Amino acid sequence: MSHEALEPGRSTFYKVPVRPSDALRALEFTAFFRDYRGTAFSVRTLDGWSWSSSTLRTPAFVATFRSRDRLDAVTGDATEATLGRIFLDGDLDLQGDLFALLSVAEYTLRHSEGLSGSLIQTLGRLSMEFSRRIRPGRRHGVLSSWHCVPCPTDLPVQFFESWLGSLLAHSCALFREPDEDFLSAQRNALERACAFLTLERGDRLLDVACGWGSLLLYAAQSRQAEVLGIASSEHQAEVAAERIGRSGLLRRCSVEHRDLRAAPYRAECFDKIADIGIFEQVKPSGLGGYLASMQNLLVPGGLLLLHRMTSARSAGAPALRSLDPDLVFQPLSAEIASAESAGLDVVAVESLAHDYEQTLRVWIDRLRQGWMRDKMRDKSVAHDRGRRAWLLYLVETATNLQTGDLQVHRLLLRRPVCRRGATLPFRASWPMRNRLSSAQ
Repeated sequence: MSHEALEPGRSTFYKVPVRPSDALRALEFTAFFRDYRGTAFSVRTLDGWSWSSSTLRTPAFVATFRSRDRLDAVTGDATEATLGRIFLDGDLDLQGDLFALLSVAEYTLRHSEGLSGSLIQTLGRLSMEFSRRIRPGRRHGVLSSWHCVPCPTDLPVQFFESWLGSLLAHSCALFREPDEDFLSAQRNALERACAFLTLERGDRLLDVACGWGSLLLYAAQSRQAEVLGIASSEHQAEVAAERIGRSGLLRRCSVEHRDLRAAPYRAECFDKIADIGIFEQVKPSGLGGYLASMQNLLVPGGLLLLHRMTSARSAGAPALRSLDPDLVFQPLSAEIASAESAGLDVVAVESLAHDYEQTLRVWIDRLRQGWMRDKMRDKSVAHDRGRRAWLLYLVETATNLQTGDLQVHRLLLRRPVCRRGATLPFRASWPMRNRLSSAQ
């Protein structure tokens, strides 16, 4: 029910709430966001309730709940009916510019004192709570007992290619120019990783968390390195192996799905090690043991390149928990201390936060565009839940980067030589046909 009240020179349209709680809900939203000056956004339900942060601007972002009950359930049972779970179940859809949500999350974090359990606080934490309690039916993509992986990696490779790009690179891109295309930025990043490792012809490289093989293929093609990759899942390993075969690099590359704790390689069998797949993160509780194991695999003077998500020193709460419900990131200083305790020297540290945020923006935009195209062809879109899980993870990560709670760093570490001034022993080339037998 509604009516229009006319006054000289103006008219006002009044909507009478269908039920009393509608008016109270709208009042709470309005009161909480009275000082909000960010991008306009709206919240609505398919059964008729809506609210907008501005009556004068078109909302850039709309959160649409299936019903008032689903919206209210977020508050009624926050431990079970979280926004992440509602989104995965298809009871919440997100339209428009997802990054408009970041200003909402930032405002809410600054103004959420004393609002525990309220509808507004829960909604405002949308991007922060997106996937904290996402628990797939089984663990996907565990490459070793050290690593945890946020979302399923055994979806069709075409799904990942649609937003990661043709290189299937799942690490941070490097944008050297403001208008640089994404493919060039990804190649820049792969070249930067090889340069950090001073990768040379014949170097034996272990690519931990190699994903679908982007770095191992690049290292073998551009640096003539001999590369062994460890994939997060058997499906990833199959895709990477197929790409290796198509590229004619079988003598330089191989890939496998392996648990490094259960089946370690022999000591000192690699010159360089890279672990830059940011989707796969070793938990801080296991970082010391992991780094000690990597140190053991390196020859004296060998290099280890890591990409790590860390928390800001001032962060009072875990920055991101999508990877694992119990995962708490630690400051960079603690990561460096772990490396030094494992017997590694710190050679270089570089922040990747800016480039990684740009990378996430491209991934999110591509993921949503591909999803929309697929929905136009098929309303039921296969693997819908997997798409939702990845979207939640990417947006939550981007939100934490923007608020400063999450940071991403590149660490270059070195295993010390046996004694000061010692030179590395001569070694012959390491043909791929002998790789697995010599690495065992």
